[in-house]
Amino acid sequence: MVLFNKGNSYISKAEKALVIGNYSNALEYCNLIITNKANNKLGLVRLGISFFKNLLYKPAKDIFVYSLSLKGLNNSFTKALTLNLALCDWKLGDVKESIRLYESIILDPKYEKLLNIDDWTNVAFICIENNMFDKAIKYTNKTFEFDENHPAAYDNIGQIYYKQKQYEEAIYNFNLSIEYNPETVDSHYYLGKIYEDEGDFELAKDFYEKTLSLDFNPLNSLTREIVVESLNGLLSKMEDSIKD
Repeated sequence: MVLFNKGNSYISKAEKALVIGNYSNALEYCNLIITNKANNKLGLVRLGISFFKNLLYKPAKDIFVYSLSLKGLNNSFTKALTLNLALCDWKLGDVKESIRLYESIILDPKYEKLLNIDDWTNVAFICIENNMFDKAIKYTNKTFEFDENHPAAYDNIGQIYYKQKQYEEAIYNFNLSIEYNPETVDSHYYLGKIYEDEGDFELAKDFYEKTLSLDFNPLNSLTREIVVESLNGLLSKMEDSIKD
């Protein structure tokens, strides 16, 4: 006999609320899911990811933290919940905790066979944000073991060089990233930044505008607003140069 769990009944309600953009209801259901002790592990993972995709990182984190407290989690669920929690911490600004959570999984041999290319790419990028370049390179090399032409890996390498102002090497890697995936948002943007720094405003403008034509997602290192701000700043520079 399967016992009815009231908390589980709110999972689908929260998902439907997210689909129609009723975020206030979704947040209410999130609280009810936790207070009523939902135990549908797959449903909870799915809902946490839905909150994340809708840029609602705090409720996503709440779902993942709660889910990790459930009994009987296998390695696959523990890995999925922990790494999604790490992504939430990254988006909420706690980069060091994000890396700690990632490393609690990727450095533990019992999860080795469960790791995929995105796990290594994501932790490498988060290390870049914390200027931990040696770790970022180490983890990006793990990505290349899966796919030597992985665009996100080349984007990571490009960002490492960019942060160290090694622009020639950065341009090379960003171009490789775009070659393997013409929709790579970050690589287009950082090429724009480099060309702006080098004074090639027209080329920088082209890359900023191309970036804005692409689809953004929560795993991008930047937002559309950041690109718009960079483009507007560049346009002001271009106007000033004409006046001079």
